Amino acid sequence: MARSIIAVFLSMYFMVSIVQAKTYYVDSKGGLDTNDGMTTATAWKTLAKVNASLFSAGDSVLLKRGLVWHEQLTRPAADPLADRSLLEPTGPEPIQDRSE
Repeated sequence: MARSIIAVFLSMYFMVSIVQAKTYYVDSKGGLDTNDGMTTATAWKTLAKVNASLFSAGDSVLLKRGLVWHEQLTRPAADPLADRSLLEPTGPEPIQDRSE
C-alpha cells in the first residue's frame, strides 16, 4: 500500500513538473526582444534577452537553426538551463560568432 501511495505521489509530481515547463524561442532575424518568446511568431531576437531572463527547471530555450548570433550565451551556474542544450527541430545548427 505504501509503495502505491509513493508511486501515485511521484507520478503526480512529475506530471505537474512537465505541465509547468515552458519553451522560449529565439530568432535573430525575425524576433523582437519585446516579444514574450513563447511561440515562433513571438520569438526573442537576442541572446542578451535570454541571458537577462529567469527560467525554471524544465524550461527550454530554442534557437532557430540556420541563423547566426554575434553574442555569447552566458547562464549563471545556479540557473536550471546552465547545462542544457539549445535546440530547434529543423534546419542546420545554430551558429555563435563572437568575432564582431
